[in-house]
Amino acid sequence: MENNIKAVVFDWGGVLMEEPTQRILAYLAKKFDIDLESLRKRLEPHLDRMQSGDGVEDRVWRMIGRKLNYEVSELKAIWLEALEKTYLPYPEVIDLVKKLRGDYKTGLLSNLEDAGVEVIKKQGLEENFDEIVYSCKVGFIKPDKKIYQIMLKKLGVKAEEAVFIDDKEINIDGAKKAGMKGIVFLNYQKLVQDLKLLGVKTK
Repeated sequence: MENNIKAVVFDWGGVLMEEPTQRILAYLAKKFDIDLESLRKRLEPHLDRMQSGDGVEDRVWRMIGRKLNYEVSELKAIWLEALEKTYLPYPEVIDLVKKLRGDYKTGLLSNLEDAGVEVIKKQGLEENFDEIVYSCKVGFIKPDKKIYQIMLKKLGVKAEEAVFIDDKEINIDGAKKAGMKGIVFLNYQKLVQDLKLLGVKTK
């Protein structure tokens, strides 16, 4: 059993809350009164770009707005509304973050656009973390090695002293390439087991 972990870093969507993408798309399809599959084809290829910062989000919304006949401000407001309406937190995981804090440094590392950041702030989640990195604020998205390195620097720990939890294996692979340990999130019970295998005290 390893016991050199000093920091535990969490993703947001799919770890601290149910993965929201499909519920958001369904909500938007109803709002726009268009076919879900048609909306999915229009939006999904651009989601990662929207989360990369540097004004990309607005450029994507302008492009989509022209197709749907909506202004950028209207689309951003509707996206925020959809996020808030479909937000389903995992209370056990959020409680786990609170338990870990004190014994370990805690981090939140997520690929997000501005609306996602706003929802997190409104829910008061940020106060549970020592350090936070959002892709839209730093200009890199998971699984780019640089975004993990930014988090490690903010936490002040070595890569091998941190474990990253994400629901997507590709993002865990990125963390491992940066030298971190990684756990693919399946459910709360499995997460606790996986943390214990790394020597992390969860109580």
